[in-house]
Amino acid sequence: MFSMYKYIIIGGVVLAGVVGLYLYVQGLKDDIKTCKYEISQLRADIAISDLEKAQLKQSVTRQNQAIRTLKNSNELKLKELKKWKSQNPQVKYKTITKIREVQSDECKDIKSQLDDIKRIDINRV
Repeated sequence: MFSMYKYIIIGGVVLAGVVGLYLYVQGLKDDIKTCKYEISQLRADIAISDLEKAQLKQSVTRQNQAIRTLKNSNELKLKELKKWKSQNPQVKYKTITKIREVQSDECKDIKSQLDDIKRIDINRV
């Protein structure tokens, strides 16, 4: 009698083992799918990061070039200023004589005349 139950117990254990292994394998397959999805997402993130890094490097390169250009321009302007300061006062300061005569005492007319004076290019004089 015990031998009959013995086969049923062994069959139940084997069946439980097979079902357990099947569920375990299914769980591993789900884990593999999840890992593959995560890997594809991480690869996409890496590609985006590489693109952003390249764009930032290009931006920094352009900014550095603009800074060098401004620095060179600044150095040239400083040289011009030093040259201008070294000139004697008769050359530096030319008297601007009557450019236009203001015909009225209206503020608008006076402002117009002042604007005209502001537009005078000192390098040309």
